[in-house]
Amino acid sequence: MLAPLDSLLWKHRLLVVFAPSADDPRLVRQERAIRGETRAMRERDLLKIVVLPGSSSPLGFDAAALRRHYHVRAGDFRVLLVGKDGGVKRTSAAPVTPGSIFAQIDTMPMRREEMKKAGV
Repeated sequence: MLAPLDSLLWKHRLLVVFAPSADDPRLVRQERAIRGETRAMRERDLLKIVVLPGSSSPLGFDAAALRRHYHVRAGDFRVLLVGKDGGVKRTSAAPVTPGSIFAQIDTMPMRREEMKKAGV
């Protein structure tokens, strides 16, 4: 059986944000923190996916399936960094700063290769 996000394997890193509601203060803080980071996210092939109860993402992923796969209860707030290989690289029960996420990504072997190829 395929994992819910397998179609994105080897193409994108994912910042998956689970929240109990769209107005959850932690989600609002996370969204505010990441706003304006489009270029840095694009450079790192990082997609943000917000998962709310009973919804599907704009990419068509079912919230319940994602919660089951990543073992996140419906009332929990959780931020996951998922690598291009599909592995969870970071889990946080609180909002994360873009700088900490980018710094972690930039230490990953695959990202270091990407930067080397790009001459960064």
